[in-house]
Amino acid sequence: MQNELVSIIIPVYQSAKYLERTVLSVLAQTYRPIEILLIDDGSTDSGKEICDKLAKQNKEVSVFHKEHRGVSAARNYGIQKAKGKYIQFVDADDEVLPGMIVKLVQAIQSSGAYVAVCGYEIVAENGRKKECILEFPNAARIFEKRNVYEIIKNNLLSVVWNKLYVRESIRHFFNEELVLCEDSVFATQYFRDNPRMVYCSEILYRYHRNSDHCRVKGRRVLGYTGIKAYYLNNLKLIKEITNKTKRTDALQHIRKVFFYGVYTYIFEALPYSGLRRDEAVALAESVMRDKVYIKNIYGLDVTKRMIEVKNNNDDYINKINQEEEIHVNSNEIIHQR
Repeated sequence: MQNELVSIIIPVYQSAKYLERTVLSVLAQTYRPIEILLIDDGSTDSGKEICDKLAKQNKEVSVFHKEHRGVSAARNYGIQKAKGKYIQFVDADDEVLPGMIVKLVQAIQSSGAYVAVCGYEIVAENGRKKECILEFPNAARIFEKRNVYEIIKNNLLSVVWNKLYVRESIRHFFNEELVLCEDSVFATQYFRDNPRMVYCSEILYRYHRNSDHCRVKGRRVLGYTGIKAYYLNNLKLIKEITNKTKRTDALQHIRKVFFYGVYTYIFEALPYSGLRRDEAVALAESVMRDKVYIKNIYGLDVTKRMIEVKNNNDDYINKINQEEEIHVNSNEIIHQR
């Protein structure tokens, strides 16, 4: 194995409580050389001072202080400043488990893949853990265009932090206009640009689910745009599936993911948005009037399409139906804008 420089990009915003633990987990990795880029996204807690302290204490840590523009802008800035052959994204409240970097570098170099993926565990505030891992007979498994069905069904492109990327292969940056699912859109687009991925059947990343983190994300009141963008990217991806039955199954799966995203946006994000009740309700109603949402409601795989439309939506639904016939069957994927 050739030890190439790995750049670890950590966006920092209101994460002072966890930041030092996260950085120390990266510094504890045996792989070298590494550079840790702390992108302070305008933190108003003590995160700025902690970043400065960590950079002063370790020459492998660099800090960049920026005005608050969101996690996508912070990650993009990190990509521009990174010098490594490989790039890893780490959330400021998570942990990199022992051996992650060396094992993902080995996987990429031995397979010729453009991205390496590993299993991870989710830790709730009460300490409860959930493991997310695929088991294969061999230590690693290659995924290419012909494996899109398995990629979709196992949600392998839903996050960015359990992956190692080849820096020069990044053709599309994070979409800074998206405030939810921005990482899912990036990971999906990256694979579409570079369709060769290697999966390591080991849990090497620890994702912490905490209420502070959720509340920061909860203020993202325009999150539906990102949920829809992730769905539309997946819609393009499943066109690679040649088997009609599998393509239909994959389509139903991404619809379920889409509706789960809508549910969490309405019932988890909007309640923490700081909006008045009538403003939050108006945003929720705008989602249900969106053309992509309506098409997916009518395209759900159910025995009978019995959707009761309330009086205040009758005129709008009728207008949409007159403009465009809504029809999805097992052999068809509608192009949605």
